[in-house]
Amino acid sequence: MKKHISTILICLMGTFIFAQAPSEMTYQSVVRNASGALVSNTNVGAQFSILQGSVNGTAVFVEWVTVLSNDNGLITHEIGSTTTMAIDWSNGPYFIKIEIDPAGGTSFTSSSTSQFLSVPYSLYSEVAESAIWADGADYTTLTNAPTNVSAFTNDAGYIASANTLDQAYDEGGAGLGRTITADAGSVLINNSGSNLTGLEVNSGVANSSAVLANQTSTGVAIRAESTNPSNGFSTIQASTNSSVSVNSAIIGSNSGAGYGVTGQLPPTSTGDAGVYGNNLRTNGGYGVLGIGFNGVVGQSAYGDGFAVYGSNTGATGLGIGTYGIGFNGVYGQTTNVTTGWSGYFTADIGVAGTGYALGGWVNASDERLKTNIVAIESPLEKLSQLNGRHYTITYKTKKPDGEVETHSRLQYGVIAQEVESVFPEMVKEKSIFSNAGDDTVYKTVEYTQLIPVLLESIKELNLKVESLELELENLK
Repeated sequence: MKKHISTILICLMGTFIFAQAPSEMTYQSVVRNASGALVSNTNVGAQFSILQGSVNGTAVFVEWVTVLSNDNGLITHEIGSTTTMAIDWSNGPYFIKIEIDPAGGTSFTSSSTSQFLSVPYSLYSEVAESAIWADGADYTTLTNAPTNVSAFTNDAGYIASANTLDQAYDEGGAGLGRTITADAGSVLINNSGSNLTGLEVNSGVANSSAVLANQTSTGVAIRAESTNPSNGFSTIQASTNSSVSVNSAIIGSNSGAGYGVTGQLPPTSTGDAGVYGNNLRTNGGYGVLGIGFNGVVGQSAYGDGFAVYGSNTGATGLGIGTYGIGFNGVYGQTTNVTTGWSGYFTADIGVAGTGYALGGWVNASDERLKTNIVAIESPLEKLSQLNGRHYTITYKTKKPDGEVETHSRLQYGVIAQEVESVFPEMVKEKSIFSNAGDDTVYKTVEYTQLIPVLLESIKELNLKVESLELELENLK
């Protein structure tokens, strides 16, 4: 229902007789229309009902009158002046309902119900003669009451509340008038019923803050707690639909020596991540993006832990767990050259470019790791079945943006199919271009295994050379 009354003032200021209930109550109100304009010099219809028990209780008194508003839209009426008010005030609580028809009839377009917070007995007759408004002025006669004030208190402690929070806010005035000092406990808002939001703050002011919490001592400026173990919602949630690429839903800034954002798991928790970045896009973006001299730094003080851990469970595409790009795409160091590794891989390593080892490539060859050690049979005969070739090899790579490139270069080597027929252990099959979209399985050769065959072949040749040299010597 639209409210056309800007201010409703209920003032118990009648002539009271000791130990008797009052016969009249003075009512004043400034009446405005739907556009907020004053309804001046107009007969206004007003109905006053006193309800017993609750805001929807039985009406024990009803009075309808027409009142002529003055130049300022103010109407004044002595409730009970046209209808006898025979009420047993001891059977409360009582509520007064005021209905207004600015057109002067009974089509009431605004309604207000308020409880009598103090029973108007003659116990208050001595102090009810003076009504003090919230601004501190004495408006006993109500003829010069301010139109923007909707609550007052008299010496007896009677308070008539504002109709809206906005009216109470306006009543307070600037400065301390609109300040709450929570020195008797916290201000509590209980959200119940079907409400989904307990407190909503909207700001349409450019470059403003909808909510500002300022902590000038030690402690937390804003704290949010979720105490329901089965709650599947985040304790704090922020969202933005900004089209600015560098904007954030949440930004943490620290101008001191600490961190901008900290994620923490206590020792007793069962969570998996102190900070969790979830990228739901299917065509780009990052779960966590770090930018700076050191974009992302991972530290771990546990031998079984990971300082930085990358995992990709995608079934298709490149499926990259960790991707590095830069002058050094990925750079690793170790603090223990005997037992540590700068980089360690538990499966095959693919290199689309050329591998350079300044310290050389070293293969495990400890006798303690080997069993069934036998000599190579007929190494020279087997080696003679292979052919060294000179050829152009072509291979494909895929760039980070998805573009597939084809490369070619001259090379010396052997043919895998020829090697497989003689030394099948040296040949492995692998889909070496799957990252470039080619899932064909190609044959590869482990060239280092040819070294012991060459070694034994040289020894076999050397024996033959020595035998021939001996025969030549004997012929002399």
